[in-house]
Amino acid sequence: MADTVYLDSYEETEVLLSKLSQPVRDWFIDKFPDFTDPQKMAIPSIIDGEHLLLCSPTGSGKTLTAFLTIIDKLVRLAIDGKLEKQVYCVYISPIKALANDIQRNLIGPLTEIKERFLPARAQEIKVGLRT
Repeated sequence: MADTVYLDSYEETEVLLSKLSQPVRDWFIDKFPDFTDPQKMAIPSIIDGEHLLLCSPTGSGKTLTAFLTIIDKLVRLAIDGKLEKQVYCVYISPIKALANDIQRNLIGPLTEIKERFLPARAQEIKVGLRT
């Protein structure tokens, strides 16, 4: 079993933005003034493929933290024409009310990125919901 590691430092905004694809970076800059501290701590680890448990106050951006790296990966694949017909992410919501997180933090951002920031040649990114 892996050791528990507590994150106590975070990436500067510019460094974190540089790790995102241009369309996702442009969308984020357009939507938010900055990353939250929990996002600055967790996103680099998620990008690096590490597993983590993120505990932070309500409204601190936990769900977007998880989805942002998935969105970025999907956007990169779509631009490169490498999206395959397969499942890339499964999000399990503990209660139906939290399923709204999918609209706010996945479908909404993907739609905005497609409409405003993705090149026309990019493949379509599809999202399916099951209840």
